[in-house]
Amino acid sequence: KPEAGAIRCEVVRESSSVRLTIADDGHGLDIQALRLKAVQQGLYEDDQVHAAPDDEICSLIFRDNFSTQEDVGELAGRGVGLAAVRDETRALAGEVVVRSVPGRGSAFVFTLPLASQVDGGSQA
Repeated sequence: KPEAGAIRCEVVRESSSVRLTIADDGHGLDIQALRLKAVQQGLYEDDQVHAAPDDEICSLIFRDNFSTQEDVGELAGRGVGLAAVRDETRALAGEVVVRSVPGRGSAFVFTLPLASQVDGGSQA
C-alpha cells in the first residue's frame, strides 16, 4: 500500500434521511484482535466468539471501554471515542455502523434523519 492513505467522504440524501459515509483504504479492523478482546472482557465465550459474524464483532468498537490498544494515551486507547460518536449519533435519532474488509479499509456509515424529522417538522 502507498505510504499516504486515502479518505473518501460521501453524502447521499435519501427519502427521509441523509447517509454519510467516511471510508479509508487502510488495513481495516483487526477482527481477530477484536474477537480476542471480546473474550478477555467477558462479552463472549471462546467458542461463541468464533461463530459470531464479523459485522457483529466489528460493532464492538462502539462499546464503552472497549479498545484493542494496549497503550492508553490522552487521545487514544481508552475506548470512549467511538462510544461517544455512537451516543451522539443516537441523540440525533440516527445510527452508525462500521464495515471493514481486512487489507482494504473501513467505512463508517451514518444515517441521520433530515433536520425536519428531528425538530418535529418545523422549518427555520
